[in-house]
Amino acid sequence: MTKILVVDDNEQNLYLLKVLLESQGYELWMAKNGLEASEMMQKNIPDLIISDILMPGMDGFSFCRKCKASDRLKGVPFIFYTATYTDLKDEEFALSLGAERFVRKPTEPDKFIEIVRDILIQHKENKIVKPQNNNEKEEVFLKKYNEALVRKMEDKMLDLEQINQRLSALFQVSVDLTSLKPIEELIPDILNKAIHVLNCSHATYFEYDKKTNRFAFQSSIGFSEKDLSEPQRNRAHCWGEQQGLIESVGRTQEAIYIEDTDNDPRWIEKGNQIKSALFLPMVCEGNLIGVLCFLDTRTGSFGHNASRDMLILANNLAIAIDRMRFFEKIKQSERRYRMLIDNSIDAIISIDSDGMITDWSRGAEVVLGYARPEQIGTTIEALVPVQSRQEIKETLKEVRTKGYKRNWESQLLAKDGHLINVEMTCTYQGSELGYTTIIRDVTKQKEGERALRESEKFLNSIIENLPNMLFVKDAKELRFIQFNKAGEDLLGYSKQEMYGKNDRDFFPKDEADIFIQKDKEALKKNQFIDIPQERILTKSKEERILHTKKIPILDEQGTPKYLLGISEDITKRMRSEQLLNALNQVTLSMAIALTPEDIFTIVARELKKLDISCLLFPIENRKASIFTTYLRYRSLASDGLEKPAGVEYEEFSLPIDAIDVFKETVRRKRSIFVENTQTILNQIFPKYTDKVSGNFSKLLHIPKIIISPLIVEEQVIGIFFVQSKNLTQDDTPAITAFANQFAAAWNKAKLTFQLKQTMDGVVQTIASIVEMRDPYTAGHQNRVADLAAAIAKKMNLSEERTESVRIAGVIHDLGKIHIPAEILSKPGRLSDIEYDLVKTHPQMGYDLLKNIEFSWPLAEIVYQHHEKIDGSGYPRGLRGNKILLEARILTVADVVEAMSSHRPYRPALGIKTAIEEIVKNKGVLYDSNVVDACLKVLEQGYTL
Repeated sequence: MTKILVVDDNEQNLYLLKVLLESQGYELWMAKNGLEASEMMQKNIPDLIISDILMPGMDGFSFCRKCKASDRLKGVPFIFYTATYTDLKDEEFALSLGAERFVRKPTEPDKFIEIVRDILIQHKENKIVKPQNNNEKEEVFLKKYNEALVRKMEDKMLDLEQINQRLSALFQVSVDLTSLKPIEELIPDILNKAIHVLNCSHATYFEYDKKTNRFAFQSSIGFSEKDLSEPQRNRAHCWGEQQGLIESVGRTQEAIYIEDTDNDPRWIEKGNQIKSALFLPMVCEGNLIGVLCFLDTRTGSFGHNASRDMLILANNLAIAIDRMRFFEKIKQSERRYRMLIDNSIDAIISIDSDGMITDWSRGAEVVLGYARPEQIGTTIEALVPVQSRQEIKETLKEVRTKGYKRNWESQLLAKDGHLINVEMTCTYQGSELGYTTIIRDVTKQKEGERALRESEKFLNSIIENLPNMLFVKDAKELRFIQFNKAGEDLLGYSKQEMYGKNDRDFFPKDEADIFIQKDKEALKKNQFIDIPQERILTKSKEERILHTKKIPILDEQGTPKYLLGISEDITKRMRSEQLLNALNQVTLSMAIALTPEDIFTIVARELKKLDISCLLFPIENRKASIFTTYLRYRSLASDGLEKPAGVEYEEFSLPIDAIDVFKETVRRKRSIFVENTQTILNQIFPKYTDKVSGNFSKLLHIPKIIISPLIVEEQVIGIFFVQSKNLTQDDTPAITAFANQFAAAWNKAKLTFQLKQTMDGVVQTIASIVEMRDPYTAGHQNRVADLAAAIAKKMNLSEERTESVRIAGVIHDLGKIHIPAEILSKPGRLSDIEYDLVKTHPQMGYDLLKNIEFSWPLAEIVYQHHEKIDGSGYPRGLRGNKILLEARILTVADVVEAMSSHRPYRPALGIKTAIEEIVKNKGVLYDSNVVDACLKVLEQGYTL
């Protein structure tokens, strides 16, 4: 590692060089003068010597001569680094001693490191010529050495003279700084004296504004009006401004010296009359006051000492300005205090330590009625009622001990003798200043507080008696701070439980998140929001439906401070609406129901949507018992395609008298709401345990039930039993309406069923008559009817149309009763006349049926069952869609059954041949969709 010896008596210089050189990887030795350095080099020789000149003991010149005279050391490169010997003759003398470089302080670090590297490289490459010993030049050395010392002494004398002049001037300036001149007069005076001390041409002061981070021009010396135009006067130097020297000095709080403005890149305006400049920060206790600028038309006008002295001046001026500002603040504070005292609406009274009044404000004159001269010098006790004087004395003792007492309520006597309610704040300010008491007349305030309390009591009474839940939350954390009785009744939580908590403390996370989201929406939009429906769980886990309005309550600045919420419990109304809608839907659906089972399925399905299960108990009057036929409705998906209603069938019976509520329902013919089923359970178990199903037993454990009678023609034909944890007494009318609709539809279904049975009997009788006329085709019509109905079902026709197809199939050959039996049973081929006679049977069937009123067009279906879609059929040659779909289905079923069965004139052709026939003529003679449906029915295992 390269070793460098640094010789300098200045600790700061040694430290700076140590940091600089060690950062470059050099090993550093340090000595304070030539003698100390010589001793160090007796043991080790460095690779480079850097030395100052002016040092005690042995200076740099003598040390260099000694090194170059030594055979051991003369080859070591030597660099002079000096701030005192800066004359050109000093440099010539130093180099004549054998030094390789002469460097003046200060030098830029990068430049200095470059010089060191250059010398070391030359030394390593042996490009530095070692000087020869030259003892005969001792006289020459001493002469030059003495000349250098004389020059330095002369420079020092001149510097001392200039320093004395500056110190004298600075002393006078410092004296001026202690004056009480206004800042507007002081600064120009100081600047004027400073430029004489510095012998410069211009000076300027820029004041710093901390609020705006700007430096504003305030005062200058040496500039003419022409030089200093109005825009220049208004020029402000901004904090962070690029290449702004004023801003740079203020930001770093370090002086900037520009020796030659033409050659310094920091000076922007080149070529003007200013050639050198000095910028100084004005700092007082770490606070920046402003920047002083000294300018001159000559280069190099400001040396190190001048800069140092002016920096002291700048800081002293900063102290003076700060002091003047402080004094001005005190004066302003005094003026404000006096103005405050004089204009305060409160009474302000000063009392000395003995209780004598020393000051009396205008407010005191207004409040107590006494003029100031009347009270100065009197005792404070004169203003206090007799009964309160001891309290005043004790309070003053407390204030003296504690230092103050705030918001102390009492009464004082006004000049006219009436008592005034007052609120006082008393402060003890020491034995010299005594007490200061601020007295406020709170008589009206007390009256207002009393009125406010009454108003709050009245308002709270209204809030507490509102039928709807009212709550208030703080806008920041949305915690409850107000909650009324209706809210307690609705949710089941007390005020004490609610206060200071938010929604997440009471409700499930998803539910609470929705509430909070709506709260934030109202606060963000700063406006009323309406929430038509929101679900909420009470403390007992009961679900309620609310209609809520949320309104932000604003502070004086228009910022939301609270959130007011008003919630109406609409659970009953919503349930009534839901039940009413369900009832309307049930009414429409029950119009097409054919059986009691269908009716019950329709009702159960709609109630299940509302989470209500139901049971049906038909009543067997002969046995005076309830006979359970249908149990509760289950989900559709679990029952498959064949049981879309999802109804479970069970059979067990109980006497009506066994259960009081059932007996009461039947006897009084009215609905009953049961909130607790324990009584029912006690009456059923254990006596009738073997007769009650497990499902029924489970249902009875649900606590809320409504039992309604099914009444037809004043007779109770059954009991409609509904249960749900959400049922209430208010649901009874709606459930009763369901029961009434149920009973009416049930009765209608029974009548319809009976009518259908009658009609089916008539139809089967007609079919039997036809079969008696044509015994060889016995069963043909029923088989055709069954296949046709299967095809219709596969084509997703409604139950009603499917039934019409089936009945038409049963009697489709009714017209054959007009055909002679010998023709119908003829074993051989029919003649043309005979065949034409047979072809009249669709017309004959139509004529027999057309005057009978059916729910379906049976006569027309029978009339068309031999028509073909290409128009080749009979008796009318109808084509395509002019043939009823039911007739097209009947045609295919008739062909398939006829070809598959035996006939008098031929044996059975078989189902395979029948299929080939309908497939071959699909879309020609027979409807394509009907053929496809028939084929699917047959593929799924249907047999004739």
